[in-house]
Amino acid sequence: MSDVSDYQQQLLALLPYGAAWSRELDSTLGQLMGGIADEFARIDARSDAIAAESLPSQVSELIDEWEVEYGLPDDSTIAATTLADRRDAVIQKYQQYGSQSREFLAAMAATLGFEITITEYSETTFGGNFGGYFYGTDWAFVVQVNVHTINASSVSITRLERVLWRMIHAHKVLISNRSETNYLAVNGALINYAGEPVAVTFNSTNPVEAA
Repeated sequence: MSDVSDYQQQLLALLPYGAAWSRELDSTLGQLMGGIADEFARIDARSDAIAAESLPSQVSELIDEWEVEYGLPDDSTIAATTLADRRDAVIQKYQQYGSQSREFLAAMAATLGFEITITEYSETTFGGNFGGYFYGTDWAFVVQVNVHTINASSVSITRLERVLWRMIHAHKVLISNRSETNYLAVNGALINYAGEPVAVTFNSTNPVEAA
C-alpha cells in the first residue's frame, strides 16, 4: 500500500516539465499534490480494510454480516460480547467444513473442551450371538456420543450435543451418554426421537427412558 508521500511524488512526476512546474515537496504545487495524495492514500487504505473483512480472522466492521451469514449467535454458542470473542465464534463456524468421521466429530468436541468417543450399533441379523440385546433396523442409524470430560456443566454438554447434532446426517439419531459407561442397556427398541439430541444416562440396571 502506498502512503501519502509515495502518491505525492507520483503526482509530481506526472506534471509537465518547465520552470512553472516545481517538483519540490514544500512548494505550493507540491503541497497541492500532497493534499490530493492524502485522499488517494485514504482510498488505498480503505480498499485494504475491505479486503481484510473478507477473512473471518480479520473481520471487524462487517462482523454483524458474518454472524447473520453463519446463524450466530445460536443455541449452541455462548453469546459473545467482545469483538475478539465474536470473531472466534465466526471462525469456529467457518472452519466447520463438515465430515462424518469419528475423528472430525472428536476434533469439533475438543474445540469446545470435551473428550468424546463414538459408539455405533448394527442391526441384529440371523446367525448372531445369542444372549445379547436384539437391535432392530433403526439402531443402524444411531450415533452414541460418550462424554468423558469430568465436571462439565449440563449447559456446556447440551451445547456440545447441539453442535454435533447439526453435523451428523439427517437420517441418523444422535444420543448422548453423559455417564462413564460405554454400553447401551436398552431392549433394542428405538429411543423416542423428536428431532432433538437425546440426552440420556446409561446404566446396567435401568432401561433408558428419553423424551
